[in-house]
Amino acid sequence: MTRKSLKALKFALAISCVILLPVAYLAYRANEIERLSQIAHRPSTEVVSVNEIGQFKGDAANMALLAVALDPNADQSNRIAAIKILTSRTNTDVSGPLSRLMQPHNGLDLRRAVSDSLQRTSCSSECVERILQYEERMWFGEKNFEDYHKISGDIKWGSDQIEKEQNQLHSQLDLILIREASTTVRYLTDIYGLGNAFPSDFAVDLVGRLKITVACPLLRRSWEGSAHNMQVQQKLQNTITSLNCP
Repeated sequence: MTRKSLKALKFALAISCVILLPVAYLAYRANEIERLSQIAHRPSTEVVSVNEIGQFKGDAANMALLAVALDPNADQSNRIAAIKILTSRTNTDVSGPLSRLMQPHNGLDLRRAVSDSLQRTSCSSECVERILQYEERMWFGEKNFEDYHKISGDIKWGSDQIEKEQNQLHSQLDLILIREASTTVRYLTDIYGLGNAFPSDFAVDLVGRLKITVACPLLRRSWEGSAHNMQVQQKLQNTITSLNCP
């Protein structure tokens, strides 16, 4: 083999390495994320697998973390760890899927992790809708997961600590709805009838409690439309007065 052909061969091998190494890494990365994901989905496994997934960047790792967070069969510590890692990735909006976890049957620690996340990131339209659904269920008096365990005494915290944690969670959710006031009012209009002659009592109470003054024109419109129903009109008038609506 001549020196010229040997040089050409070395050059070709170098080019092959440049092309094949990234391909090999991507294959390794995909296999590793899949392997760690299978571990993370198992009940009662260590958080280390979730943290290792978090070392990888990109959509595949994000989707793997989100799948763990949403998996009701995964260990709660893994789900919370996945939520925290996703929240740290500011270029990734997973507020919609994560907000689906804001349900009374989920544990308080998990709901707090979600509310912490949504307070520090953007909250999509789906996110606002899910928060409103959760707050409506609480408004109607539904119990959360921990409330049933509190009654039976089968829970790690005392009643005072539970109430404190719940109040902090609801304060965070309220602040998110205030921050996303325009989207909040849109859903209160489209789904809860604000601006209609017979709006949901929940909607009227919410805008009054959160001092959402941009809802004043809708409250006024509802008040005008409910002139024949004094009970509805009185509730609306109380909220209009509390907001100092013009």
